[in-house]
Amino acid sequence: TAALMQTASLHRYHALNRRRVLMVAGMLAVALLAVVADLTDDDYATVVDTRFTPAVTAGVRLVSLVNDATQHVGQAAYLRGLFAQSKTDQQMSLRNR
Repeated sequence: TAALMQTASLHRYHALNRRRVLMVAGMLAVALLAVVADLTDDDYATVVDTRFTPAVTAGVRLVSLVNDATQHVGQAAYLRGLFAQSKTDQQMSLRNR
């Protein structure tokens, strides 16, 4: 049916985008690890933003970035659960017709 074809097309689209997102996330993780591996204790203490009191150091900014990334991972997991539930609901709806 048309509804089933649309659902299948939508899931292929999400699968393709999921692969792209995972690829980019992996690339970013590798780049971040490469940068962090080269940092010294003094680098972490370097002031990177003087607009705040106290001024923000590289170490504080790094913690902020990790926190932000963690929140995005949680948001992605939440959406994944919603999509999985939606897929299950659609399959049950099609079976009950």
